[in-house]
Amino acid sequence: FFPRSLRNRWYIKLTLCVSTVLLIASLLGIPRAMWAGIACMSVCLPFQKDLVKRAHIRWIYNILGCMIFLVIYAVLPKELHPMIGLLGGIGVGYSAGYPWQTVFNTFGALSIASGLFGAAGAVAPRIGANVFGSVYTVLFDKAMNGLIQLVNSRECRKAV
Repeated sequence: FFPRSLRNRWYIKLTLCVSTVLLIASLLGIPRAMWAGIACMSVCLPFQKDLVKRAHIRWIYNILGCMIFLVIYAVLPKELHPMIGLLGGIGVGYSAGYPWQTVFNTFGALSIASGLFGAAGAVAPRIGANVFGSVYTVLFDKAMNGLIQLVNSRECRKAV
């Protein structure tokens, strides 16, 4: 294990970011805190430029997925509501790109959560947790990059 390698730094960031977002979401009482953790895992990429782009895509397509879910939920008869999660799983499998995978993943999550909160009641926590997880990941990454630069600059000064 070499902590200066880019891969290992990313592993450390990912581990700390996911565990802290779950802790904070739980302490704040956010329903389905795991959604923030999943958003964090999905968004936390090795390079900041890619991470910021992914975070933006994540919350936009999550909201789109929520809106499509609500339409499907309203149109389908109640006895077919459990099939929305199955439709989401099939959609994820056939989606080639991350944006549409995000939409279809939303179907499965909301299908389960609608049993607890109702369809409309599940949407706000889903959007909130995903936005929170995505924004937190961007901020955490910036803070970690700043900390790494600070440590590196101090080490360079010591070497001189």
